[in-house]
Amino acid sequence: MAPIMYELFALIELHLVQDPEPCVRQAAANLARSLLIPVVQQSGLPAWLPPDLLRDLNRLLTNRVRIERDPGVREQIEAALGQLDQCVRGSLFRAPDTPQSLIKEIRVLRPFLD
Repeated sequence: MAPIMYELFALIELHLVQDPEPCVRQAAANLARSLLIPVVQQSGLPAWLPPDLLRDLNRLLTNRVRIERDPGVREQIEAALGQLDQCVRGSLFRAPDTPQSLIKEIRVLRPFLD
């Protein structure tokens, strides 16, 4: 699955950087965002998504959001960056504790101390 992801990333990068049409760049940014949508619903990064690909995708999107002039394309790039941020935060930080998940334990260290 990893070679397919690298090929998809190469296509996203090619169209975001070199294509003169805004609708094609917008579609490439939307594809980058849609690749990360199933990841957010899980708790952690899947095995088929290599970490170096996430790094390169982040670098590409942050670079393009500064350069892009078309507001529609910029909006899709910002949405992809937000999805990537949510994906990475979901894998780095655990979910907050709820009252139902907390367990109270009482342990006696030395029960028969004279």
